[in-house]
Amino acid sequence: MFSFFEGIVAFITTLVNFVINLVEILVFILLAIFRSVTWLFGCISYLPPFLVAFVVVPVAIAIIFQVINKGS
Repeated sequence: MFSFFEGIVAFITTLVNFVINLVEILVFILLAIFRSVTWLFGCISYLPPFLVAFVVVPVAIAIIFQVINKGS
């Protein structure tokens, strides 16, 4: 009789752990995106003005390809 309730508790525990881990992963991904964008702008700010376009355009195209998922 009690093993049935232990199974239910184990299932609920699994669901709660899944939700907690999902939230942690989402926060980590958003934090990593923020850090990478900050680092990228920091690196671009050190470039001479005539080289900025040669860096920004390929990065923008790469981001667009990633968003629309048309890469090879």
